[in-house]
Amino acid sequence: MTYERLVSLSGWVMVFMIILPDLELIKIDNIKVRFNPEKVDYDTEVIKKIDSYWQSIVGCFNGELTHVKSISVDGHIMSIDTCIGWYKDFLGSDKPDSLAGIGGARNCCIPLSVGAVTITSDHKVIVAKREGTCLNQNKWSFPAEGYMLPSKTIEDNLLLEMEEELGICKYSSLQVIGLVFDRIVKQPYVAIVCHLGISSEEVQIAFKYTDKTEFKEIRFIDNEEETFLSFCSKSDLTLHNLGKAILYCSFMGWNHPFLFY
Repeated sequence: MTYERLVSLSGWVMVFMIILPDLELIKIDNIKVRFNPEKVDYDTEVIKKIDSYWQSIVGCFNGELTHVKSISVDGHIMSIDTCIGWYKDFLGSDKPDSLAGIGGARNCCIPLSVGAVTITSDHKVIVAKREGTCLNQNKWSFPAEGYMLPSKTIEDNLLLEMEEELGICKYSSLQVIGLVFDRIVKQPYVAIVCHLGISSEEVQIAFKYTDKTEFKEIRFIDNEEETFLSFCSKSDLTLHNLGKAILYCSFMGWNHPFLFY
């Protein structure tokens, strides 16, 4: 059975599309995500190529992902149609032209992701460099973030990532601020502002008990315009986190000239 979830619970959100070098902000009142329990079906040749590459990767876990079939906008309503995909389908093949018939490598599964700008009770933003991941190694992120599981809500997925990456299992408030969609990696990403009820010192203590798979350490920056812009301009952010930073700056009413380089 196909069912819908309303992602933005109130107000309007902005959709940021990274179409380098052009940037575009689109005003959207609501985002509807349609979840279909069917699984992505590929022909035998594509499956062989995916499996061949997957077997060559060491230490990766294959699990279900929410695969985006299509995105459409009707007035001020954005609809995202999804079904069930797999992590190994997303990684695809190591040769970009080997899957050209279906749009190229890493287009087999286009995952829906969720990520937050996480703010502590003492007004610090959590930042970290990705070190233990197959993708985006040594690039900076705003934890927590991850792929949407088909069986979980936006809130549930973010909590799972928070517990895994930061060792935290609750928050004070969440607010969806927009959706990042880029033409390069083709993955829609729901951007959220997450306020915690604990301090940066308490977060650092909780982080010590994580397995540190993705982040070896976390850092904190002041949640104010000059510091935030300085960090973003000097750090090599992932594309999604670049988009999330723009949305957060817009949400806070801050300028973001560092994006136009």
